[in-house]
Amino acid sequence: MHNWWSVLWVLLACLSWSPWLHAQASAEPATEAATLHYANREIATFHARVAGVSPQDRAERAADVLRAMGDTGRRGAVTVQRFVHAGQPAVAVRVGDRVVFSLLPGDTRVEGRPLEQESEVVRQALEAALMAERVQRRPDVLLRGIGLTVGAAALALLLLWVVGRAANALEAWLLARITSQTQTPGDHFRWREYARPLLIRVIGLLRWVIYFLLVLGWLVIALEAFPLTYPLGSQLQAFFGDKLHEFARAAVSAMPGLVTVLLILFLTRAVSEGVQLFFDNVQSSRIRAPFVHRETASATKRLVKIVIWGMGVAIAYPYIPGSSSDAFKGVSVMFGLVLTLGSAGIVNQLMSGLVVVYSRALRRGDFVEVDGIEARVVEVGGLATKLVNLNRQEITIPNSVLIANSVRNYTKRAESEPIYLSVKVTIGYDAPWRQVHQILLDAAAATPELAKQPSPFVLQRALGDFYVEYEVFAALDDPITQLQRKPMVMSGFNANIQDSFNSQGVQIMSPHFEAQPEQAVTVPRTKWFANAPEAVHAASEDGKA
Repeated sequence: MHNWWSVLWVLLACLSWSPWLHAQASAEPATEAATLHYANREIATFHARVAGVSPQDRAERAADVLRAMGDTGRRGAVTVQRFVHAGQPAVAVRVGDRVVFSLLPGDTRVEGRPLEQESEVVRQALEAALMAERVQRRPDVLLRGIGLTVGAAALALLLLWVVGRAANALEAWLLARITSQTQTPGDHFRWREYARPLLIRVIGLLRWVIYFLLVLGWLVIALEAFPLTYPLGSQLQAFFGDKLHEFARAAVSAMPGLVTVLLILFLTRAVSEGVQLFFDNVQSSRIRAPFVHRETASATKRLVKIVIWGMGVAIAYPYIPGSSSDAFKGVSVMFGLVLTLGSAGIVNQLMSGLVVVYSRALRRGDFVEVDGIEARVVEVGGLATKLVNLNRQEITIPNSVLIANSVRNYTKRAESEPIYLSVKVTIGYDAPWRQVHQILLDAAAATPELAKQPSPFVLQRALGDFYVEYEVFAALDDPITQLQRKPMVMSGFNANIQDSFNSQGVQIMSPHFEAQPEQAVTVPRTKWFANAPEAVHAASEDGKA
C-alpha cells in the first residue's frame, strides 16, 4: 500500500506541474515563430518546438489557458519562476497560482536578449494586458472614452465641412480668375485654358487627402480613448507616421535630382525656343540661311526640336527619382518593345513625309494634281497630306502613296515665270491648219483669265490616220490667284474653243466614220442658244464684248 500511495503522489505531482514539465522538455528547432496576443497586445513570441508541439500550438494553448481562467483568475499577480532542466534554463509565467506558459532560451523577440530580461518584458506585457482588460469595464473609463470619441467626431465633421467650403471657394476663385484672363486675347490664353482642369483636379486631390487625414486622426483618438484598443490606435498612428516619414525622407532625398531635371528641361526649352525663332524667321524670309530652304523650314524646325528634346530627356533621365529601379527599367523595356513592334508602318510614313517635304514637291497653299485629283494643299503632315478639291471635300493622301505617284504642281513656279494652260483638240485633214491655229488663238483671246503677253501659241502634236492633233497654250494673267479657279478657267476656255470653231464653220468632231458627211458637222451661231435661258445668252454676249 505504501508503494501505491507513492505512485499516486508522483502522478498528482506530474499533473499539477504539467506546464513545467512541458517547459522542461527537450526543445527542437522551429521553422516558424508564433506570437501570443491578448487584449490587442503582443505578449510573447515562441520560436522553439517542444516535444513535437509547434510554436503556433504553444501560442494557442497559452491563449486558451488565459481565457479559461475567468475574470477572477486573471486578477492574480503575474510572476515568473525560473528553473533548470537538463542543463537548460527555463522560465514559467504564472497568473496567480496558475502556470500560463513557459519560455525557453530561443523564445526571445530580440536576438541575443538574455532569457531573464525577456521574461521580465513578457511579465510586464501580460500584466499591462490584464490591467487594461480590468480597467476597460469601469464605467468612468467607458464614459470618458465615449465622450472623447463623440467630441472628436464632432470636431472632425466640423473640419470636414470647413475644408469642403474652403475648397469650393478656392476652386470658384481660380475659375473666375482664369475666365477673366481668357476673355481678352493674350499669349497665355491656351496655357490658362489647359490649366483650368488641372487645377480643379489638384484641388480635388488635396481635399480628399485632408479628408483622409481628418478621418484617420478621429479613428486614432477613438481607439486610444479605450484601454483595450489603445494599442491598435498607437499601431495605426505609428504605421501612417512611419509612412509619412518615409515619404518625407524620400521627397527630401529626391529634391537634388528633381532640381537637376528641372534645370536641364529649362535649358532645353530655352534652346528649343531659340531654334524655333530662327526657323520661323527663315520661313517668313526675314533671315536667309544657305542650308535651309523656306519650304523646308517648318519640317526642319520640328526635326531639330525633336532631337533637342530627345537629348534633353536622355541627359535628365539618370536624375529622375527611381530611374534606376527595376520597375522603371521594366516599364522602359515594355514601352520600347511596343514602340518597336507597332511603329514599322509609322516609320514608313514618316520617312515618306520627309521625302515629300525635303523634295519640296508641294507646300501648303499650292494647287496640285495627284493621281488625277486636282486640289489645293491645306496641310503637309508627317504621316499624310491633306487636300481640298473644288467640291470643298477634304482628301487625305498617305505620304507613302504620295511619293509613289507623280505630283503636278501648278503653283510652284507661278511667282517667277508664266503658268500655261493647254487644251488638245483633234481636227480632220480637210480643215486648213492655219485656220485651225487662228481659231484656237481667237478662243484664247476671248478668255479673260488668259494673258495677252506672253502670246498664246499652238502646236501640232501628231498627224494621225484620221485627224491632226492640235494643242493650244495660253498663260494665266494672274497665276497666283487664278490657279485656285483653274477648273472654272478651263471650262470657259473650252467653251470659247467650241464657239470659235462653230462660228468659223470648222468641224471639231474627229472623223471616226467611214464616209465624210456632205456638210461639216458644226453648230450654226443661230442655234447656239436654242432652248437656253436668257441669262446664259446675256452672260455669253457680255463675255464676247
